[in-house]
Amino acid sequence: MRGPARDALTLFDENAAFLQAPDALWDALAAKDWQSLFVDQHALWRQAHLLLFGHALLEKLVAPRKGITAHVYRVQAGADSLAALDAWVASDLSAVKLAGKPFAHLPVLGVPGWWAANENALFYDDASVFRLPRAG
Repeated sequence: MRGPARDALTLFDENAAFLQAPDALWDALAAKDWQSLFVDQHALWRQAHLLLFGHALLEKLVAPRKGITAHVYRVQAGADSLAALDAWVASDLSAVKLAGKPFAHLPVLGVPGWWAANENALFYDDASVFRLPRAG
């Protein structure tokens, strides 16, 4: 029987990305404040580390399109190598945490420097990709 933790683990396996970033970037991502995340705080991305993990996410990027979205898991500072990240994820990941849906949605081609078209701020005006948060 599938439950919330197993569903989240499937998302993790297929579509996860790890993000270590300043609080201001994470807060904007969690709030789906795309203007702040990608335009106003553009320079903060130089302090961020984004690692794509999910196999389906990587497969989608073979033929990139604007709407590809990752389920981002926040990494705490100190996971500065793959070995350190692996150890940190192994200690942080739990069924309880997964059941709580600990992911934020990130349209990956919006990340500064990842797609030439996002150099134009109008790129982020596409509400079909850069969706507003759900009410409530």
